[in-house]
Amino acid sequence: METWSDRASVTVPASALKSAADGLGSALDAVLQALVNPAASLDRLRGVVVRYGALAREQAMQLEEMLSTLTRGLRDALEAFPTPRQAEVLAFVQWWAVHGYHRAD
Repeated sequence: METWSDRASVTVPASALKSAADGLGSALDAVLQALVNPAASLDRLRGVVVRYGALAREQAMQLEEMLSTLTRGLRDALEAFPTPRQAEVLAFVQWWAVHGYHRAD
């Protein structure tokens, strides 16, 4: 099981967790926690991101709005990763969110 142990420690501000609607705020919180947890697995991250995408669709959020909200909400957590890995992790997260949005998983 792969982990995210090659990144710096990061504390997620509470304001970032409350930026989305209530249901999406909880889902975004789960995504952030999966990113910042040193022992978090890719499977755990994938699961919470897919759930975030599905909730966004249920709340009638447009796909582009969902992706931009997710990206903004994760900006600080992504900065803790080494620079070359930031884009890779963001691409995975966005891909999984789109899958959840379209219920492809």
